[in-house]
Amino acid sequence: MYNHEAFIDERIQTILNQNTKDIEIIVLDDCSKDQSVEKANPKVATAAPPARQKAESVPTTGWAVQLGSFGDKQNAERLASVVSKKGFSTYLMSSQQAGKTLYRVRVGPRDSRAQATELAERLGNAGYKGQVTQQLPDS
Repeated sequence: MYNHEAFIDERIQTILNQNTKDIEIIVLDDCSKDQSVEKANPKVATAAPPARQKAESVPTTGWAVQLGSFGDKQNAERLASVVSKKGFSTYLMSSQQAGKTLYRVRVGPRDSRAQATELAERLGNAGYKGQVTQQLPDS
């Protein structure tokens, strides 16, 4: 920013009004002659969204979007972490298949199939292809 003191409030609010959940605002001081940086820094520091909290338990009902199934839990956790940082609510489901544990990465849950389908479209727009699935108890 260079000599934009009069526009700081509006510009920061525009950024915060975006649908993106995780936003990083970096203020660069390029030797402005006004008070742009001094005015922006306190607003940026207080504009950080609250940290996302992990779900304490795995959902037992509803609809979800499954992004993948992994034999290695660390790979599943890595994908879940990346997708979560994009603002999606992720969780892992584990199941036994042929004597091996598989870890499913899911996003959701949603109350209806239609809501999960909409979520799958949003995930697709973010670069993640998934499959809508019904979350059943013990599934």
